[in-house]
Amino acid sequence: MNKLLASVSLLLLASAAEAACPNPVPANVACVRWTASPGWTNNVPYDPSRETVTYSVHLIESGASVRVVASGVVGVDATIRGLPAGIRCFAVVTNVRNHATSIVANSGLSNVACKTLRFPGPTDGSIEAPTDGSIEQPRR
Repeated sequence: MNKLLASVSLLLLASAAEAACPNPVPANVACVRWTASPGWTNNVPYDPSRETVTYSVHLIESGASVRVVASGVVGVDATIRGLPAGIRCFAVVTNVRNHATSIVANSGLSNVACKTLRFPGPTDGSIEAPTDGSIEQPRR
């Protein structure tokens, strides 16, 4: 029996997935992008005539709790919205559905990557640099 190749690399992009990441990515949005799984662990590639490959993105929460935040993703990136501010960590699972049996095989969790989500400000999350680095004194 073939086993899923579970080594899906995960990358959170600060400027580059819903299916495609907005550009630029707002501070309160996580853009999760990964490398497609090449096939089964015995070096057998997936067969598109017999198998459908999708991905699911999982939010790793405190206490090792895992929650699916995107499923059925066909591409290699996803936009995650609506999460509260703070450090959020994600992992990806490869899901392969056999057309004949409808059985779905799932890989283990990929590597974990994290991003600090912030509430958007007047510049949509970017920070404006002061002109000289000093703090203005209030006028009296």
